[in-house]
Amino acid sequence: MIEFKIYGAILAVLLFGLLFYLIPKAIYRQNKLLKSSANEDTAQSVIEPISGVPTSWVNIVDILVLTALFGLFTYSWWTQKPEAEDAPAIEQVIDKEVLIANLTGQIFTVAIIVLIIVWRVKIPQQFGLSLKGRWKSLLWVPTILALSWGITGLLVSLGYFDFLKEFQGESPLQEAVILLRESSDPVLLTLMAVVACIGAPVSEEVLFRGYIYPVVKGYSAPWFGILFSGILFGVIHYNMAGLPTLVFMGGLLALSYEKTRSLWIPILVHLIFNSSTTAIQILSRYYPALSPEL
Repeated sequence: MIEFKIYGAILAVLLFGLLFYLIPKAIYRQNKLLKSSANEDTAQSVIEPISGVPTSWVNIVDILVLTALFGLFTYSWWTQKPEAEDAPAIEQVIDKEVLIANLTGQIFTVAIIVLIIVWRVKIPQQFGLSLKGRWKSLLWVPTILALSWGITGLLVSLGYFDFLKEFQGESPLQEAVILLRESSDPVLLTLMAVVACIGAPVSEEVLFRGYIYPVVKGYSAPWFGILFSGILFGVIHYNMAGLPTLVFMGGLLALSYEKTRSLWIPILVHLIFNSSTTAIQILSRYYPALSPEL
């Protein structure tokens, strides 16, 4: 129940920023854009950044979409509410149908985001899908991975996971971890790997870095977009053990997208991070020390 309240408090802070900072700025800039519509150059400069990820395509509709997305995330949080004060969170049973539904949802997410922005901007240009002449940008990948894994190591040394174990009690392992450690069904394991190592990196990066970040940045500043999207990315995973690392990594992923203007960088980081985690859980069947229980 305390975890539920922590997630709710974080979402409340983000909601405050959305309602009292982003939405008012969006309304103000929309009015400014309408007044300057006669002057194309002035209208174009209303939300055009000096550098980094382009946001000239962002308009008031995107704030409405962002608000709707926030509502969906809030509803997802509410469904995590335990029935009683001391009741543990209900574990989701992961089977083939659930994984296929997750993969379908990931494909649907990418398709919807592309449809929302494709009529206003060229997708390859916006997402920086060409790395021609920018191969040095790939240096961000090992850097972010090293920093993210370093944060996890620091948390271990500080006793964060021991604190959670004592704080939460002997709660059962997450169903996904049990599946990776114990399942012998090759189809189930393959689906899990595809969802975690391909579907999640692509869909979550398109959503959080490819869409949410530029929308927030367009009506605020890069630092606020990085902070907002990073925190939201961390909290929607509803994993207290991974929350600090996910928030930190989410911010770094947005920063890398801002600096390189290529969505390939956060996608690659996310793919390698998830693939490594998945591989460790599978290998822990034979080498338990690789993934000690929380």
